[in-house]
Amino acid sequence: MAKQLSGGVFRSDLKLSDERDIYYYDSKEISRTAVDKRDDKAQPGIGHLRLDPLVNEWVAVASHRQHRVFLPPKELCPLCVSNGDKLTEIPDSNYEVVVFTNRSPALTTPADNYKLPAVIGFDTPNADAAGACEVVCYTQDHGSTFAQLSPQQIRTVLVAHQH
Repeated sequence: MAKQLSGGVFRSDLKLSDERDIYYYDSKEISRTAVDKRDDKAQPGIGHLRLDPLVNEWVAVASHRQHRVFLPPKELCPLCVSNGDKLTEIPDSNYEVVVFTNRSPALTTPADNYKLPAVIGFDTPNADAAGACEVVCYTQDHGSTFAQLSPQQIRTVLVAHQH
């Protein structure tokens, strides 16, 4: 069942086959029941944080992302809607705005007891890269731009970013 948000936007919360979250945002209440029919694939590793002692800042390192899907051919686009035998990140056949957890995130949701290590200079240990990485698709039309969206579509995108 869709949850009504501000601005007349409805959000439907579902799960992908690998237990990642997917959220559909619509300008009217729609029953979203599409099931992700892809095989459950394990997510690659998670990045880590390294302290740059020269500037005393944490830097995210995510070398596992070198093996992610990058610029696939148009017919294999993972951001298109699923259609027949073509199964993508978006199991439904249409959407207004969809947000889902990135399959190859640089960051991971931190545990409740997450804490950065104490800064001790060059010997500071690495830490898990904590945070969230989501993909926001604001239209299913690949030829469209944000500037071409209607005011209602822009509102839906903004509400999605708020939630």
